[in-house]
Amino acid sequence: MNTKDLPYIDKRNFDSRSRYDSSNAYHIEEMFRSHRSLFQLAHEELISDKRYLFTHAGLQKGWYDNNKKIIGELTVENLNKLLDVPYGIRSLCEASWLRGGTDQYGSIVWNDLRDMHSRVNQDIPWDYQIFGHTMLDDEHPLITKQFACIDCQKAIIINDDGGFVEC
Repeated sequence: MNTKDLPYIDKRNFDSRSRYDSSNAYHIEEMFRSHRSLFQLAHEELISDKRYLFTHAGLQKGWYDNNKKIIGELTVENLNKLLDVPYGIRSLCEASWLRGGTDQYGSIVWNDLRDMHSRVNQDIPWDYQIFGHTMLDDEHPLITKQFACIDCQKAIIINDDGGFVEC
């Protein structure tokens, strides 16, 4: 689930910066309503004894700390439940100035890669994060010790030992 999808779930909290298609909105909204269980904000995989978190834009501990009362314990299940309540959806609208917002931290759909670089993201229950949202100038994913930004216009496979292979 990404920033382009959320206005069709709750358009009161999102503006046109997300490329809202008003001419097809009814059909898109109906598709999301009918197939809600297929759309997730977060996913977890265990690869080589490491817990990997997959989100659209990456998770910052500061955003979680600011929304802890809404999210509860930091789990994939609780992150996905944010779509089910208006105040959860509102928390997903949070964006830092790097994305044109006014919030201190961006959410898991509005976070910016530059925020992931500039802030230490420790004390979360996952060993590694994988996300996109910030298109890279290079044609290769950005792989660090804490995260991988894979928005490089190529398919990326994670092999059984946690390594990345470009397709």
